[in-house]
Amino acid sequence: MSTPEPTDEPTQGTDPRRTAPASGAPAAEASEADRAVEQDRAAEQDRAAEAAARSAAEERARREAAAGPATAAMPAITDPALEPVLGPHPAKGNTEAVSDEDVPDETAPRTSGSDIPGVTDVADEETLHAALTGKPVFPRVLQWVVAILSPLVVLMGALRLVASGGFLWLEYHRPGFPADDYGFDTAQRTTLGSYGVDFINGFAGRDYLATLRQLPGTKTVDGTLAFRDPEVTHMVAVQSLLHLGYLVAVVAAVLIGISFLVLRSRYAGGIRRGLFAGAWVTLGILLVLGTLGALGWDTFFTDFHRLFFSGGQWEFYLDDTLIRLYPPQFWVDAAITVAALAVITCLITLILTWPTRRRRDRSVRRQAEKDFRLA
Repeated sequence: MSTPEPTDEPTQGTDPRRTAPASGAPAAEASEADRAVEQDRAAEQDRAAEAAARSAAEERARREAAAGPATAAMPAITDPALEPVLGPHPAKGNTEAVSDEDVPDETAPRTSGSDIPGVTDVADEETLHAALTGKPVFPRVLQWVVAILSPLVVLMGALRLVASGGFLWLEYHRPGFPADDYGFDTAQRTTLGSYGVDFINGFAGRDYLATLRQLPGTKTVDGTLAFRDPEVTHMVAVQSLLHLGYLVAVVAAVLIGISFLVLRSRYAGGIRRGLFAGAWVTLGILLVLGTLGALGWDTFFTDFHRLFFSGGQWEFYLDDTLIRLYPPQFWVDAAITVAALAVITCLITLILTWPTRRRRDRSVRRQAEKDFRLA
């Protein structure tokens, strides 16, 4: 049985166009549709990336405007503790302005110290953190100088305001101030009392009081002189002690001023910290002295005079001129006034120097500008 020979001619009744594959045209159309979908998806991804880049650039610009001009020269910051204070670096490895089209490059190398004016070595994250959070010894010593000496300046300043003719006039004219049992009226008290205040604050010799005659219409122990010799001797001792206190306070003020100059040029926030600590030290001293005075004023007053005046030269009779001019109530009022003035000064200082977060962050930024010579 013979096998039919294959032939190239089509079989009778068969259309050659129908025997050819019929899926070629639809497949081409599907391929073009897939490519169009992929192109649309890619375009959408590009638009999303461009929007994200623009949003990031706007966020950087906002942070730069809030942080100030120093941010543009900051080294790259990766420490989360420092970034809220200093802000992120606008363009790692580049200190030029960042445009809206710039995209953050997370693979860029860390900024070196040579990119920062005035810094030659590599300022990596550790050295930057140490520079911003370190506590140098010398500035801290100066802060303690301010804290220890400022109570002396405050207290002596308040004492100087009390040791004045103005306070004397207010005392003699205030309601309830005890009258002189031996005949001084308010005008005579004011006149003789002003002589005593002027003497202890001035530089006159003992003759200023020793030769002072009693006022017309008044009577003193000596009959003709306003003050007895023991009273004059005590006033001379008071003058010397007060002058010494003024001198020490002036020296303390000079040392505080020098400390201010050094701290201002080398350690941002150092003045504020020193004054803040000094206010608390002053309040502590006032608390101790106030407690002692409240527990026993007579004992406190006596021990104070025994400490600074020897030989009982501060003890007088009730009819002596000093007791008649400056009775015990005068010293109670003077102590309360000195304490009140000092407390008010401390409260104002605490309000102006309280370490708020804003003040601390500002000090950190200013210290960074000093350490890295940032504009």
